[in-house]
Amino acid sequence: MIDHRPWVGSLAFGPNWLLYNGAVGPTQVHAHHARQIIVSPRLDSIVVDTDGETRAGSWIELEPNAPHSIVRGAELADVLFVDQARRAPRAVRGTGRINAPAIIQSFALAAERASEILAVMDADLDSNDDDIEFRHPAVELALSMLPDLLAEGRVSTRSLAELTGLSSSRMSHVFVRQTGLPVRSYVRWARLTAAADQLASGATFTDAAHAVGFSDGAHFSRTFRSMFGLSPTDVFNSAEFLLPR
Repeated sequence: MIDHRPWVGSLAFGPNWLLYNGAVGPTQVHAHHARQIIVSPRLDSIVVDTDGETRAGSWIELEPNAPHSIVRGAELADVLFVDQARRAPRAVRGTGRINAPAIIQSFALAAERASEILAVMDADLDSNDDDIEFRHPAVELALSMLPDLLAEGRVSTRSLAELTGLSSSRMSHVFVRQTGLPVRSYVRWARLTAAADQLASGATFTDAAHAVGFSDGAHFSRTFRSMFGLSPTDVFNSAEFLLPR
């Protein structure tokens, strides 16, 4: 049976994460910069295809930049997207156990749930893995400037290098090491998350697209679909934004 379940739920944004809580439906094949964790009530709730390999479970973790699609969804699940480049070095490890999803109706509860999932994720990571621990000051500065730069138009390796005092080749090297992506690919991800933040603040699709440097709403929609396997209207027209009070 083909799963046509719609995505209906809530969205909350943190400094390095985006949490969706609600009904999960199928997606097209896509890939994105974030590490993705899907938590569902039962082992057979969610079915994901990763490059021809079918995976099911109550905890499914997808590596950054890995092509995948959701084949079968669930009535209720947590889907957490984690921006590895903006994560602080881990300090507290979790127990490796987590409760089943429950309906989330406030930002405080969403932030608490995101922290729980992150703690379990960190418990599973190799403590010698320096992908998160590596923090180059020039890349940190570049990432902090990105929100203001996005609206101004094109952001390139050269422009970030000039702003941070590195050569273009050095910036390219350390940026990939810290974020896992070339500057151009990471900027696409940053534009998408910034546009989502604009939508959460009440902007229209067109205004959100222009505010973060997309040429138009169609450009925003194409980029969103390539990274999430859904159109932005599939998600944002039926999602409730949970905002801090």
